[in-house]
Amino acid sequence: MVKRFFVNKQKEATSGLEGFYKDYRPEVDEAVLAAMLEMYGQNVRSEWGAAIVQEMAKAKDGYPALSADIFKNSTLASREK
Repeated sequence: MVKRFFVNKQKEATSGLEGFYKDYRPEVDEAVLAAMLEMYGQNVRSEWGAAIVQEMAKAKDGYPALSADIFKNSTLASREK
């Protein structure tokens, strides 16, 4: 009974995703995220997290690579996940 509840909830949640992904272009969102992360890292106070974002980007060899890594590990970045 509990398993059936969760299976039904999963079906309900995923059935609404088709509309979300209809015109979704992950490559556009990935590029926008890279630009937003860079702006955040450059324009926000360090104590508000900018220093962490800068360190993460430096460790990944730049904001585009950081954005790509985030998208690679996101469950919402593709319909298949």
